[in-house]
Amino acid sequence: AAVRAALPDPGPRGVDWGAVRERVRTQAWARNALETIRRNVAEVRADFPEPPFGTAGWAHDYYCEKDATKLRYEPKKPLEHVCGKCGQVYTDARRNEAWVDATYKRIHRAVRQSGLLFRVAGDRAAADYGRATLLWFAEHYAQFQTHWKHAGQGRIMGQSLCEATSMVDLALGYWDLYPALSEAERERIVKDLLLPSAALIHRQTGVIHNIHSWHNAAVGLIGLAAGDAGLVDAAVDGPFGLEAQIAKGAVE
Repeated sequence: AAVRAALPDPGPRGVDWGAVRERVRTQAWARNALETIRRNVAEVRADFPEPPFGTAGWAHDYYCEKDATKLRYEPKKPLEHVCGKCGQVYTDARRNEAWVDATYKRIHRAVRQSGLLFRVAGDRAAADYGRATLLWFAEHYAQFQTHWKHAGQGRIMGQSLCEATSMVDLALGYWDLYPALSEAERERIVKDLLLPSAALIHRQTGVIHNIHSWHNAAVGLIGLAAGDAGLVDAAVDGPFGLEAQIAKGAVE
């Protein structure tokens, strides 16, 4: 799909941000939730001012072969993974790639949360982090290789399922950060990241299945955020779009 000369403002995505800000102002639970999000973004930003470039593997590989305990994730140790139960240390490629998977998921979630902090609190530091991270993935997207086999193929992530769930985070982050981006930055993110990923995901959508519903969620969100009606139509009304997934895949 072609990028328009001026990408349309996708708007507030149906959120009454004024009402959200009022709840933060008047209700402790909302303030606490926002502070939890702020702490998470700050932690991820401190761990990864810039994303590490690597091949993302499979989350199910991040477990100990001896006792099936999940390995201890250390953000500063991409090549060393320790079982918290038996102390076994793993340094193999499968665990290294699973570490990349976990790291990218943290970063992508932080991008989405950065957009929320910008909309709710006007947090410019969070917006700057989200913008820089989106631009990094746009710059590097073509350098990632399409790979994996378990649940479809990914490019940034290790399978189409994870590619889709991560693109949900990145598309929402782009959507909420839209006012903080220049026109050139918007076009770069849409043209070099969101649209190519939507194409990769959509061409793997071909059955009634929960994973393919995630495909549709990512493709539809990208279409809404980028102003691409064709992607929205494909995600909702296509042969294996959300309407078909609900009609044929939902049971009583």
